[in-house]
Amino acid sequence: MAAHAIGKPFPTAEKAISLTEKQLEKWVGNYAFQDSVYRNITLKDGHLYSQREGREILKLYPVSENKFLFEDSFSFYEFAMEDGKKVAFFYDRINQSKGTETDKKPATEKEAVTIDQKILPDYVGAYELQPGFSITVSVRDDKLFAQATGQPEFEIFPEAEDTFFLKVVAAQLVFGRDENGTVTEVTLKQGGQEITGSKQ
Repeated sequence: MAAHAIGKPFPTAEKAISLTEKQLEKWVGNYAFQDSVYRNITLKDGHLYSQREGREILKLYPVSENKFLFEDSFSFYEFAMEDGKKVAFFYDRINQSKGTETDKKPATEKEAVTIDQKILPDYVGAYELQPGFSITVSVRDDKLFAQATGQPEFEIFPEAEDTFFLKVVAAQLVFGRDENGTVTEVTLKQGGQEITGSKQ
């Protein structure tokens, strides 16, 4: 609202231009920025998306072959090639940071492993991590899903027995069992933080 009040509204998707799949594919990659920040650029259904590790996925809108805006934001990317490598300049108002493409695999692209489907019901239930904030786990079609308070439901994928990861954000859910083998708690690991909640 402040942006509109001063006569400088956010860029909108209406200013976007059309680019070919080949033009978009050129900038796909995982970019390493300073302070160990990684931003992953992906292509899906004819659009580029950006995801800072541990954050949500955001759609990008091209206004040139190498400049892409975030909707309803002053932030944008400018991509380029330097010494044969892709680089991304991220602008957030007056701040600028530079990222270089890396071979590091994004945390959201881990490979799921196969676990015994019979143990999936063990995890079902609500886990209170903080007052007013819980994660509810359910099973459908031999798949496990998690839904945090006030957020959409997402499928979670096994990377080991009792350890699952999300593909929409870089986060893990690690379930804990008691001496009888009963699942009693879950620990959410995301962005360098860990929060444990008991099964209700």
